[in-house]
Amino acid sequence: MFRDTMTAVYRILYLLDEHTSIAPIEADEAIRVQRLSVGELDRGSEDAWQAVRESDFILLLTHGSIAVFRSYTRLRQMLRASQMLFVQNSMEDEMQEIIPTLSISWSDYHTILRYIKSRSRDNLRQLHRYLAHRFAGLPYSYEPVQLPRWQGLYDPDIGEELDAEAYLRLSLEAKRRGEYVCGLIFAQYLVATDNLLHINALIRHLRSLGVFVLPLYTTASIDATTGERGLTYAVEQYLYHQGELLPDVLINTMPYSLGIFEPTGAVWQGGEQMSLLERLGLPVLQAYTTYFSASEWRERVEGLDTISLISSVYYPEFDGQINGYPIGSREHREEDGLSYFAPLDEGIDVVARLATRWARLRHLPHAEKRVAIILHNMPPRNDSIGSAAGLDSPASVLALLGQMEQMGIEIGRHYESGDELISEIISGVSNDLGWLGDDEVLQRAVAKIPTRLYQRWYEALESKTQEALLRSWGDAPGDFRVLRDQMPVPGVMHGKLFIGLQPPRGYEEHAEEIYHSTDICPPHYYIAFYRWVRYVFEADLIIHIGTHGSLEWLPGKEKGLSKACFPQVSIDDLPHLYLYNTAVIGEGIQAKRRSAAVLLNHLEPSSQESGTYDELADLDGAITRYLSGSLPDAQALSLREEILAQARELSLDKDIEHIEVVDSPEEMILALHRWIGVIKQSMVKDGLHIFGEPPRGELLDNYLRVLVRRPIGQVPSLPQALAAYYGYDYDELRAEPERRWPCGRTSVMVIDQLIERARSLVKALSGLGYTQTPTAESLRELLGEGGELAPVEAVLELMSREVYPRLQRTREELSLFALGAGAGFVLPGQGGSPTRGNLGILPTGRNMYAIDPGEIPSHAAYKTGQRLGEQLLARYQRDEGKLPESIAIVLYSGDQMRTYGEDIAEILWLMGLRPVWLSDTSDRVLSLEVIPLQELGRARIDVVCRISGLLRDTFPTIIQLLDEAVRLVIALDEDPQDNFVKKHYEEDLGCLLSEGIDPAVAMQEAAIRVFGCPPGTYGGGVDAIVESKQWESSDDLGTVAITWGAHAYTSELHGTVSRRSFERQLSKVQATVKNENIINFDLFDVDDEFIYHGGLIAAVKKCSGRPPRSYYGNSSDPDMTVVRSVQEEAARVLRSRVLNPLWIEGLKRHGYRGARDLSYNMDNIFGWDATSDIIEDWSYEAIAEHLLGKAEHRDWIAEVNPWALGEIAERLLEAAQRGLWQASAETLEMVEAVYLHIEGLLEQKNE
Repeated sequence: MFRDTMTAVYRILYLLDEHTSIAPIEADEAIRVQRLSVGELDRGSEDAWQAVRESDFILLLTHGSIAVFRSYTRLRQMLRASQMLFVQNSMEDEMQEIIPTLSISWSDYHTILRYIKSRSRDNLRQLHRYLAHRFAGLPYSYEPVQLPRWQGLYDPDIGEELDAEAYLRLSLEAKRRGEYVCGLIFAQYLVATDNLLHINALIRHLRSLGVFVLPLYTTASIDATTGERGLTYAVEQYLYHQGELLPDVLINTMPYSLGIFEPTGAVWQGGEQMSLLERLGLPVLQAYTTYFSASEWRERVEGLDTISLISSVYYPEFDGQINGYPIGSREHREEDGLSYFAPLDEGIDVVARLATRWARLRHLPHAEKRVAIILHNMPPRNDSIGSAAGLDSPASVLALLGQMEQMGIEIGRHYESGDELISEIISGVSNDLGWLGDDEVLQRAVAKIPTRLYQRWYEALESKTQEALLRSWGDAPGDFRVLRDQMPVPGVMHGKLFIGLQPPRGYEEHAEEIYHSTDICPPHYYIAFYRWVRYVFEADLIIHIGTHGSLEWLPGKEKGLSKACFPQVSIDDLPHLYLYNTAVIGEGIQAKRRSAAVLLNHLEPSSQESGTYDELADLDGAITRYLSGSLPDAQALSLREEILAQARELSLDKDIEHIEVVDSPEEMILALHRWIGVIKQSMVKDGLHIFGEPPRGELLDNYLRVLVRRPIGQVPSLPQALAAYYGYDYDELRAEPERRWPCGRTSVMVIDQLIERARSLVKALSGLGYTQTPTAESLRELLGEGGELAPVEAVLELMSREVYPRLQRTREELSLFALGAGAGFVLPGQGGSPTRGNLGILPTGRNMYAIDPGEIPSHAAYKTGQRLGEQLLARYQRDEGKLPESIAIVLYSGDQMRTYGEDIAEILWLMGLRPVWLSDTSDRVLSLEVIPLQELGRARIDVVCRISGLLRDTFPTIIQLLDEAVRLVIALDEDPQDNFVKKHYEEDLGCLLSEGIDPAVAMQEAAIRVFGCPPGTYGGGVDAIVESKQWESSDDLGTVAITWGAHAYTSELHGTVSRRSFERQLSKVQATVKNENIINFDLFDVDDEFIYHGGLIAAVKKCSGRPPRSYYGNSSDPDMTVVRSVQEEAARVLRSRVLNPLWIEGLKRHGYRGARDLSYNMDNIFGWDATSDIIEDWSYEAIAEHLLGKAEHRDWIAEVNPWALGEIAERLLEAAQRGLWQASAETLEMVEAVYLHIEGLLEQKNE
């Protein structure tokens, strides 16, 4: 129905996010145009919502996801039938979901889109007339959209009208003269709106470095309605000439993923689809703008606003770009308030120099390349050289050297083994100088840095950097590692190859300060080392080996670094390759973003079921005989007594005390049976991965089984298929471990049988070369009588067709390393663990990326998180007889990346909330909704979050979501006994107000639930104190954990010191929890576990006066989650892995590096006991006997890594001295003897 055209006023409303602007248009007498920020609606402005109600046509334009507009769902619900809505953003997947839900036609949508995309004032004026005519029947004529030129070459002095053909000829001539050529891609809208100051500055700076620049503006997508031909067309037209690719390096400034805009199937080679960037084969640097102003960027430690982080960092990583630096900031013109990008000169300088260095690396003949390989060394002891999670780093260095030699890079030295390399390093100068005098250190050092040279480097640093170094370490060069006015360089050098050790972070030297200070920067020596690599050794390429070092964790901006940030100070403009464990995705992403690294992800080690061993195997066999029911009563009674006595001898009865209450011997037998089932079916790593080496033999067979332990697509898991074949439901078997089946076996026994059948199947597959599957007849013969074979055959077919070939392609780790070392393009690949059913992570060797932060939590993650929450509450209720009011949870970034936010989902469910997604088929989270109490069936639980510094950096969206959750729940009109979040908020608010705190401040503080380490820093401080030995009790460690964790993160606060609030929240905590989600990591595998979770337990105990109940959730199989107490989990890991001969035999294949994992595990076990008192006397006794008492283990460690043996003995002695371990006299005497022996041995080695 058209309105009265004589009196009507047509109201058009633009709803814009803070990063989208529309030029002001002059008013028309019958058309009123208004612009509002979506933030005004989200903040509940009644005037803004009234403008929505009065509008006729709403144009909702957001730079990124629609999720930035939290009230989108409310807007859709309140629209009248006569109101029209147009939505446009840059998220293709979202628009595919949204457009069909709009009331305007497809034709109208694209007409409007053409006007919007053109950006000009004239076109927008015509759009308004079109809308008034088309949707209100007003008598307006309108002009069709005037389309701009969508792509072309550009010059700062000529503009977009330059002669492209002539310019391409000049580029080709420059290339043939040996000049570096840099392609620069930027968005067409910058040309259309004359917003090019930052682009002009970058072009001119590159030219000042002698680089020929090809500046190409374009749109990314193809749109036939607008004439846009897209990125691929633009690249083919303007980056090639006479069939020759012109650039040596590419700088991209366009946001989001370029890959999603490429036409499907456009580029094919060798039967596989290639991305545009892969076809170009160039290193691609991502330079970006920030929506912070220049002053905000300099002052704010975040470095980037959330939208820029998502659009210019997250999404480009999907394509394989090298993360660069901010080159422009958003400023506003005084005359009209419109925004523009101004150059950030220091970011432009870094990007230009880095691009030039990559171009140089590409030009340089291999024989002339100088390469620095850096091994990590944390802690900086001789037992820990080459620390790298899951990687045999010395052997991997040898693999790299072999690949480099094939390329023609001079390596200068051949090693017979990784142990030989380590021996050479230690015989020179390592980071552990305790055994050497100053003169001997200087004599042995491969190189020495004169302090006068460092002084020059120091004076060239940014003043902010100088001040931080002065504050932490005194006047340059300080005292740390300065010997007679020289600094020794740790490592070995052979011609153009340097293999060095990353310098110590220096925390141990400042242990006392860690109790109260969190801003300790790396020492002068650290800076000197990296400057020496760059400017004295003159490395063309630097390679860091393994997960992980300290470079990416140095203080500075969290992302969008400046020249004053310590990672940038250290890495400077060096082309950087970094080998990283694919499962440790979060930390890898940090290396990409804070050190401009090209990641080369590597395979996790192979693993298999723990099984049983020694006395545990005997006990398991005895229990099986007892439960068979075939023994006469007298024999059964005698055997039962033997079982119970043997269980007490092995201290298994103490494990059961942590798990459940048993009231009779019969119940104890069943409890032992269940527990041993858990132990022997736990997965244990078998050795370490060597870069570029696919698993072979038994390692390969086990890897194949592990990768099909979860369903993949429509194919069931191998255990599911085998269980079905024998007439069982696999989930029932796992849910009821003691259930006795008609065959006489329990579920535990049946699962044992399924594991053995799976081994036999894979062995049969290996006998056929893995390329074909056994016939149905041979399968029946192998498996015996059963039901349908089809599911088993489907799994075997998948293993043969997909899993085995992907594992064999692990060799590509080395070939892609060669591409990176030659300044080529390293393929992108998803990070994470393939053991969770994601085969797409394989093959490895890729420049790994993370996930879309707007999809946390996903639908699947919410279901898993709910199960974890249900099990957590059930376990606490079983332990304490009531629900907890407050739970503290540890949140890591990598966990959310691997699981799409299972931890976040658990928190939301505990609070009684669920996400509102864009649709049933989209995981895009738009907002949160409250679960009614009647549906929830319990009180809402208060949750305190201790986040890692990495989660803070990578997921500001999660912080905002959790803050929104808290505010939503405390605003509910509910009884405090039904809403513990509201109860504690009101209690805290009352206390704060009674103390005279300003009401606004009090309300803000009472609602804080997310805490973490200080902005721009990382960690929990606990590890450094434990390593330094400068602590007396767990309260001391709790104090450190509080100091480092007492920084508030909300939608408004970013790391504000909030010790009072943190301590108040911790005083209410009754339970702590940390979840694990992959099979290859456990609580003793990495120090982060005791630093964060152990530190949190110590902090809660200090604040509340009582130890909390503490739990570990496990979702490595999301369909069968489990929650255990920390004590129970510690016992499980000790029995299944630490004390298991299978684990140590796997490590023995790796010599020195394998023994290092033994001492590192001992460090972590000790750290857990120091913070949380969870390691029992039997555990220490068993470890001492296993590693030091058994000659076959002790002698091997002493031979390959005597420093590790010394560290293990020293930790055990410290545990006894501190009263953590009430050691038997005999065991203590043995440990002391080993320690004294190894001390003497090491003194002899250093004479």
